[in-house]
Amino acid sequence: MSTTEKLHPIVLQLEAIEGRLGRIEKALGVEDQPKTLIRKRTIVMVVVLLMFAIGLMLGINYVLNELLSALPV
Repeated sequence: MSTTEKLHPIVLQLEAIEGRLGRIEKALGVEDQPKTLIRKRTIVMVVVLLMFAIGLMLGINYVLNELLSALPV
């Protein structure tokens, strides 16, 4: 190989480091997975908040109906 075809020693070191880091990530189970637009915990949180809001509105409706129906006409 001529000198123009040989990689610079720094480039060789960086490639070696990248290879080692790739093996470490693979061993730890770290992968570049694309994240979903809406995560599961966000969906669960929205559902729980909606249930709470509906329960609160139904409770307020019930209490107001009971109070207003007890008023004399």
